[in-house]
Amino acid sequence: MSGIFEGVALANGDVSRYAACNLTMAEEAAAVDRFYQEADNLPVPVSVALLVVVMKANGETPDAVENFTAAVKRAILNPPASAH
Repeated sequence: MSGIFEGVALANGDVSRYAACNLTMAEEAAAVDRFYQEADNLPVPVSVALLVVVMKANGETPDAVENFTAAVKRAILNPPASAH
């Protein structure tokens, strides 16, 4: 998991949104593993999976988490034409 924090820091310097206030690094890693147990989550980037874990841990509503996850999956399945 530490690699994801290093990548985010290099990309934009803001790792704070990837830190759950009440989970250890091991708990975050286990939650990411659980996220990927659902086959339809497999195309989702690890950085997004970690955001989902953090959203849940930090008290976001289930609807907000689901809406975010669904939007990411739609974007993956239907990338903008310029991305081809």
